[in-house]
Amino acid sequence: MRIPIAFKDTTSKGSPLVLGADLGGTKCNMALFRHDPQGPKCIREDSFPSAKFSSMADIVRKFVGSERIPDRICIGVAGPVMDGKTKLTNLTWEVDQQQLVSELGVQSAALINDLEATAYGLASLTDKDILSFPGNNPPPGNIALIAPGTGLGEAGLYWDGGNYHPFATEGGHAGFGPREAIDLELFKYLHAQFEHISWERVVSGQGIINIFKFLVESQGRPCPAELMQAASEDGAAAVSKAAFDKNDPTAKEALDMFVRYLAIESANLVLKLKGTGGLYIGGGIPVAVLPLLKSGDWLNVFHKGGRMRPLLESVDVHIVLQAKTALFGAGWYGMYNM
Repeated sequence: MRIPIAFKDTTSKGSPLVLGADLGGTKCNMALFRHDPQGPKCIREDSFPSAKFSSMADIVRKFVGSERIPDRICIGVAGPVMDGKTKLTNLTWEVDQQQLVSELGVQSAALINDLEATAYGLASLTDKDILSFPGNNPPPGNIALIAPGTGLGEAGLYWDGGNYHPFATEGGHAGFGPREAIDLELFKYLHAQFEHISWERVVSGQGIINIFKFLVESQGRPCPAELMQAASEDGAAAVSKAAFDKNDPTAKEALDMFVRYLAIESANLVLKLKGTGGLYIGGGIPVAVLPLLKSGDWLNVFHKGGRMRPLLESVDVHIVLQAKTALFGAGWYGMYNM
């Protein structure tokens, strides 16, 4: 059953051609959508290296080519949107929704946080797109959404009794809270490098590398030279490959710590939002480490909430398997909310 997301349903204005985009510092995924009774239908999609373009308008023009400019554009961006504008860390240019309207001649343009786009994209998911771990008869309520990838995204969906209303947060940048002795050692290691130690420093692709380097450089764990080189070049993917394919003990320990931190911060988010409507875990990394999330260890850590353990044990946990949820969410937002 699809999640009932609240939309304005602006299709009464016709059947607009909508461009949805998922813009990150590395790549920009784009798709064109048409209205369909079952939800926006994707008619074409492509991906472009963001840094090779000088503006968002240039990427849109490249994608559209000789076809007509879409009626509406909705872009999910990895970062906060302020007054219709955003500046991504890894790009030299900012995105301004009003500037897109004037440059491209579209009817309207909207910028939303990428996790907000993912939240809207939950409306497009079917049973085959998620892997669920049922809780103990959860009452209806808000939904918590967490997504570790290049960074750590967090969002919520407010339950009004009939529909869900997505909203963005920057909770991934809240301060990391050590729980065990080795966590304190990791905190000290990271504090020598960064002024602020956020959850993103340990629950993200870069977080896996931070943990791995800590184990090698601070804790003296063994590491073949070729693995350290691969980690420097390929990032978290190299650590994951070493853990699952080569059974490397240090890589396995790094992933175990990452997964434990993901469980702790997921529980934090559920408690802050009173997310009895469910926890949804998105992003590319959870799918890559799925065997670790399927283990009882992950849920056991997630449920360690002290006096709030009964609440956490009641929550359904869903892992999002659909990699294009944010892209589809931008399309749904553009079709029904602009």
